[in-house]
Amino acid sequence: MRYLTALVLLAPVLAVAQSPLPPAGSDWSRVQAVPPGTTIRIKLLRDTANIPMILAQAVRVNCDFIQATDAEVYCTRTDRFLFFPIHRQFHFARPAVASVRLTRPNLSGFVGGAIGAGAGIGFVGGIVASNGETDHSEDPLLYGLSAIPFGSIGSAIGTGTDFMGGPTIYRAP
Repeated sequence: MRYLTALVLLAPVLAVAQSPLPPAGSDWSRVQAVPPGTTIRIKLLRDTANIPMILAQAVRVNCDFIQATDAEVYCTRTDRFLFFPIHRQFHFARPAVASVRLTRPNLSGFVGGAIGAGAGIGFVGGIVASNGETDHSEDPLLYGLSAIPFGSIGSAIGTGTDFMGGPTIYRAP
């Protein structure tokens, strides 16, 4: 029964992970076809980003797509300093763009939360088993309460890292 429950819970994740993605290519029109407001991740070439070579192989910028012309891509990002929003608009020349990728922060947050909740349940299960307790009448409550903080941490990490990111829609030739 335990394996059936795990299979049912993991089936949507496995289906998304194995769905065929359209191949990325050097077709800039795919970037121009992105609807405004879509969150994208732009990876810039190191040589064109004006940064020291030691710092990074490439610079990545997450932003909300505005438009793309034949020569540039425009996007905006809102950061927060304390409670004050800071709006920044970016524009990158097409030769400086190494790749453009769609993002899926909600999916990444959901999967990260599931992984964190599972880790919390396993952590508490290990502690309970190591104590040698034989009375497990309060274990479901204990496991459920441990899943909440671990799941919250996993969800925050998943949303922030976007490890289940979307397909790459453009890759420089």
